[in-house]
Amino acid sequence: EKVYGIAACACVILTIGITVMKRIKSDDYHDWEFPYGPITFLDVTHSPNYEIALTYQLVTVSYFATYFVVTDLAAAAILAHVSYQFKILQNNIENIIELSYQDMLMDSHQTTRTNNSKIDPSLIPWKYLEKNLADVVEYHLAVEGIADEFENAFGTLFLLVFVCSLGMLAFMLYHLTMIPLTDNRVYDVILACLCTCFQTFIVCYWGEQVLTESQLVGNSAFNANFVKADQRLQKGLLLIICRSQKPVVVTAKKFAVINLYTFSWVRKIILT
Repeated sequence: EKVYGIAACACVILTIGITVMKRIKSDDYHDWEFPYGPITFLDVTHSPNYEIALTYQLVTVSYFATYFVVTDLAAAAILAHVSYQFKILQNNIENIIELSYQDMLMDSHQTTRTNNSKIDPSLIPWKYLEKNLADVVEYHLAVEGIADEFENAFGTLFLLVFVCSLGMLAFMLYHLTMIPLTDNRVYDVILACLCTCFQTFIVCYWGEQVLTESQLVGNSAFNANFVKADQRLQKGLLLIICRSQKPVVVTAKKFAVINLYTFSWVRKIILT
């Protein structure tokens, strides 16, 4: 996320710097340019019209760039949050016997701590196991609910991001082939390409993490010290394992899965 933010800021700053330097170096309006397209509704062949129009364009584009970057980072942060919630869930499931054992000791006013591997699950009454099993099931459903709400809120946005990034990168790469290597605009276009790539990469990366961590929930249930425990707990853990076989998949309105494979596929289409 930091790299994406830095690249976006560097792209805007470099664009402003190149444009301003060209204006300072030359008083010929033929050498002046607008980095984000010409302005035709105003005579910009002399000062201060050019400076006013340039300032308007740069401020407007910078504002919208900030809006898009913040939105992308917010979406990535939510996916990261879901991913880490699955990690917490895995820890709770893997230590469900120890947590139940500690609850039993607290009810009996004991404070002795025992290693999870040394606890005899058969000694723990069902009421303690049931409580912790219900907690992890509710936690699991709540995390999956967050992922569903996220997809409903951002699915359309991600679909637009993928489609627009395809077009933008294709045009920027074509534009790059038309610019002489000695032109300073080459660096600006390269940075813009990197920003577009980072925009989809950070979301696809955290989408991949959500998918992976949701699958690992089953591993944590398998690694729980459930041998000799109440059969009702074992059946509950088995159901968790079965549910985790269908991982949480975040999609762009069901058109594409948000993961690293999709990111690679998009880049491959652009390059070919």
